[in-house]
Amino acid sequence: MGASEVLGAVAAGAGSRPVLISALESDCGQSSWPNAIKQFVTDLRTDLGLTDNPPFLAGELPRSSACSNHNPLVNQLPGLITNAYVVSSEGLNLDPADTDWHMHFGHDDTVELGKRFAATMIEALNW
Repeated sequence: MGASEVLGAVAAGAGSRPVLISALESDCGQSSWPNAIKQFVTDLRTDLGLTDNPPFLAGELPRSSACSNHNPLVNQLPGLITNAYVVSSEGLNLDPADTDWHMHFGHDDTVELGKRFAATMIEALNW
């Protein structure tokens, strides 16, 4: 679904939708990254007219990845963005086949991360 379809759905009364973000390795370790994400979320919520600040979920990168030093920046987001949550990568492993990037979860760990996103969303929505 593209931005215009999302805008149309919201305008038609589809209600707000939570925002999930993963693949956070861009700008790895740059101290300006949390504020850039804050601005992105603010702009997205404004553009979509989401005045109720739907949950924003950000997943940590693998703890043994080439970009694990980015996780402390990911963990700053709840202090910067209203209704933001971080999904932990604790105990999850890299995909052994990822010999080039050393940044991707293996299959079972990706499934587990998805379950953690779901549990966090349930918590955020008070279900």
